[in-house]
Amino acid sequence: MGRNKKKEKNQTNQNSILDSIPKNLPSLIRAQKIQKKAAKEGFDWDKISDVFKKLDEEVSEFKEAVLSKKNNEVQSEVGDILFTLVNIAKFVKVDAEEALRSTNSKFSKRFRFIEQEIKKNGQTLKETSLEEMERYWQKAKNE
Repeated sequence: MGRNKKKEKNQTNQNSILDSIPKNLPSLIRAQKIQKKAAKEGFDWDKISDVFKKLDEEVSEFKEAVLSKKNNEVQSEVGDILFTLVNIAKFVKVDAEEALRSTNSKFSKRFRFIEQEIKKNGQTLKETSLEEMERYWQKAKNE
């Protein structure tokens, strides 16, 4: 009975298999779910090299939009790059949300290190050159 109800609901309320994915999910999670559903239906690349080509294409389109000052297209192209990166993550079986969470944590830890080092020297971030901050960043990476 449960399956029939679910099947009946899907047939009457959905025009697309994607309709079951909540629109209020965080975008990164939603992108993962969209791509997973599409892949289950066969809409996926066969080789990772094809996904890399798509990423290169999207990055080129982004660069063109930025250099041509087509500001109305820049956001769309950033979205396309992110969506493609989520697809790459799916392809190599990495949870994109967890990967970004981990990188956020790593960045925050290193940035806090930079802040502490600058504070030790009696300076502020705004008083510190980018080159000096980069030196501290490299030091944080090595620790």
